[in-house]
Amino acid sequence: MEVEDSECPVCYRSFDRQSRAPRRLGRCLCPHALCTRCLQELAARWPAVVACPFCRAPAPLPAGGVTALPLDLGIWERLAAEKEEEEDGGCDKDTTDRGKSVASKRSFWKAARGLWRKALCAPARSTRRPAIDPKELRDLALMNCYIM
Repeated sequence: MEVEDSECPVCYRSFDRQSRAPRRLGRCLCPHALCTRCLQELAARWPAVVACPFCRAPAPLPAGGVTALPLDLGIWERLAAEKEEEEDGGCDKDTTDRGKSVASKRSFWKAARGLWRKALCAPARSTRRPAIDPKELRDLALMNCYIM
C-alpha cells in the first residue's frame, strides 16, 4: 500500500478500521480520503456542509453525520488485507525480523515526512499552535534511536 494511501492527509496518522476509518466526502468530486476524526473536527466547525481542506469541494453532511459518509472501500479493503497478513504469522523468524526492520524504517520515514510537511505548513496557519505535538516528536525520536 502506498504511504499516501495509508495515512490521513490532514493529521498524517495511519488509517484504521475504527476511529480513523478512511471516508470520502459523499457524492462530491473530491478524490481525497480523510479519517473519521478529522472529518468530525471539520463537521464541528461547519455542521451543514463540509469543504475538503485540499480541493475545497463542498459536501453536505448526511443526516447521520460523519459516520454516515461513505467509506473509501479501496483503502478499507487494503486495511483488512494487512490485518489478515498480520494475523497469519506463518513466516519463519528470519523473514519476520526482516519485515519488522523494513516496517520500522517505513514508519520512521513516514513520521519524518509528516513532520516536514507540518513544519512547512506551520507559518500559513491562522491559529498559533505547535507544528508538531510533543507526543509525535517523542515517537519520532524513539524511532530514530531504534533505527540508527
